[in-house]
Amino acid sequence: MIYEVAESLRISCRLEPISWRWDDAGLDPRVDAYVQSDQVVKYVLRSNPNAYFVMTRGDVPYSHILPLSYDELDAVLLEGFPESVTARLNAEPS
Repeated sequence: MIYEVAESLRISCRLEPISWRWDDAGLDPRVDAYVQSDQVVKYVLRSNPNAYFVMTRGDVPYSHILPLSYDELDAVLLEGFPESVTARLNAEPS
């Protein structure tokens, strides 16, 4: 959900979607893909086999989310946003 909202905001701000970079990179090297059928693939984190996604073959770009902590994902999704946007994230609530 966080990823989808961030990608939508990136597009609204005319930034290149992260998914394009991840699509070009292919399967994250820290993830194994186990094809279970023509449509279903289990993406498993090599360092922790209990962490996995069950998705489709076309969802390879999302394999890059699996190894990331929340803070790492947050940093990746905020890359390229202008200071006017990111400054609001760290501001104290009124």
